[in-house]
Amino acid sequence: TINVPIIDSDTWNTTLEFKVRLHTPLGCELGRYLYLSRVKVIDNDCFPTNRFAKEIKQFGAGNLLANGVQGIDLLLEYCKLNFSLPGIEWRTWATLAVDQLQN
Repeated sequence: TINVPIIDSDTWNTTLEFKVRLHTPLGCELGRYLYLSRVKVIDNDCFPTNRFAKEIKQFGAGNLLANGVQGIDLLLEYCKLNFSLPGIEWRTWATLAVDQLQN
């Protein structure tokens, strides 16, 4: 048994993936291709934030607008996510600035 501690956070993130490579077995034999395993950790938070987690679980992500969640509120939560991610924040500002050049 191998235990991998996972740090829980309240922010949404993409699926985390890593590989575990087994070597020097004791009391067993590793198969030709069974020494390497891919592990995926799926985030339990809602996209873009957990603000509407209850509604997403109750109605589904595609039915929020039909069940009283305002589109502007979803947009603001998405913007909050973009501005909280390192590396994405400045790209968001750059995109907004370049978009204004056409105006």
